[in-house]
This record gives sequence, structure tokens and C-alpha cells, in this order.
Amino acid sequence: MATRENHPPGKTLDPRCPHATRFQHRNPRGHPERHARSGRMVATRCHFPYAAADRQDHKGFTRGNRRADKEGQKMKANDIAIEAAKAAVEKKATRLTALDLRGLSDMCDVQFICSGENERQTKAIADSITGHIKQKSGINPLAVEGMQTGSWVLIDYGSVIIHVFMNEYRDYYALESLWPTAKAISLPGA
Repeated sequence: MATRENHPPGKTLDPRCPHATRFQHRNPRGHPERHARSGRMVATRCHFPYAAADRQDHKGFTRGNRRADKEGQKMKANDIAIEAAKAAVEKKATRLTALDLRGLSDMCDVQFICSGENERQTKAIADSITGHIKQKSGINPLAVEGMQTGSWVLIDYGSVIIHVFMNEYRDYYALESLWPTAKAISLPGA
């Protein structure tokens, strides 16, 4: 196996990874799939977290960062939670709670939690929340999980995570009990 000391000329090791022993083959045209089909070796990257954290996506933001684009975000975390509450109340959501997790969790700044009676209602609440926030601010969620089943829908806005539960799932998971010292954010209709 090649090492830093005896690598062939014209080939370089991935400079971001101090323990890399694979060669990074330059591809000037940026078509690794063509080279893979022709049997040539293509660039390899280190898959360790610190190497991936400094890479940037097509918008120039670091992929390792869980937060949404702070400069482009038109609404603050509390405002997103308040708008989510307004949309949830329109669809008859119950047990609305927003927790301010700043300083308590690195996962997000605010968690908004609400409940619905059945799967159809939780899906409708989640659709209403994403549509309302998109209309008000133009922000799309980073991810939406659980829409197929509807028992627990999670909507990720980076600095705000929204949970829409069926009542029995909310009672079972009891997310509010994970942060008993978190401050509650006052919401309309709560």
C-alpha cells in the first residue's frame, strides 16, 4: 500500500486527512463516473467526520453544521415556532408546546410539539405547518420524516424542530421530560 513517503509522482494524497494512505487522483473534467467506467482509479476521500465537516456544499455552507443558513433565514427560531402554532391551531392540534433549548441542547434552539387525534390529522397538521411557514417566510424544511405513517411527523428547520404526534405516541415518548428546565415559549392558541 502506498504511503506519504513513497507515492508515485503526479498523484497526491488527500491533504485534509493526516492518516490517508489512498491516492487522490486528479480529474480535471469532474466526471468520476466516466473514469470509473473506463477502469481508471478515481479520487478517494477520507470518511472521518472531521474531514467531512470542513467540506462545503454547492451553496457554500458547511455540511457538518446542523443550523440553517443564518444570513438567509428570514425568521427567527421563536417566530417559526409561533407561525407553526398558528398553522397547527387551524387544523385543530392540541397540547401545543414550544421549548427554548438554547444553552441546553446543541441539536436545535427551539422544539415545537403538538398533537393530533389520528394519523390523518397529524399529516394535515404537518402539511399546514410547512405550507404556512413557506408562505410567510419562503423557508422550506431541511427534512420531513414520518409523513408515510403519520403517527409521529418530524419537521426540521435547522434551528427549530417540529414534532407532530398522535396522542398515545406523545405520551409514550414524553419529549418534554428530556429538558425539564427548558423555558416555555408563549404560543397563540395554547
